[in-house]
Amino acid sequence: MVYGLALATKLSEQTAKRKEEEKMSHKMSRDRIEFRAGIYQNTYHYSGNHAHPSDTHRHTREALVRTMGMTAHEADEAVRSNRVIRCRPSQFGRFIVVRCNLGIKCNGVKCLEPKQISPEPPVTEPIDVSTNPAAHDRKSS
Repeated sequence: MVYGLALATKLSEQTAKRKEEEKMSHKMSRDRIEFRAGIYQNTYHYSGNHAHPSDTHRHTREALVRTMGMTAHEADEAVRSNRVIRCRPSQFGRFIVVRCNLGIKCNGVKCLEPKQISPEPPVTEPIDVSTNPAAHDRKSS
């Protein structure tokens, strides 16, 4: 009898734990990846008086537009100024795949200087109502 109760308790705990894990799995991860967009030297080639973006620059810009939801102008500025971009790990993975599909010969992940970061949870300040008068102390107007 005691053994049956212990087994039932253990199964109940396992079920509760599994349900909690399932509930947590539906939440978006707060992990983020930071990487540099414009790490390439010689991203422009020159003909006459005009500078033209290199293929690598164009492919990186296009991959940013397709995977990060950036405008073409934002992506171009990010690549030209070597901006740090923060995204979800899944977005970073898609970015690497799209860059390769667009024609970048190697994935060049190391050149992107990626860093995984886990932001601290946002701290919510408590609402301080200690100086508010009690409802019975308020005078009706």
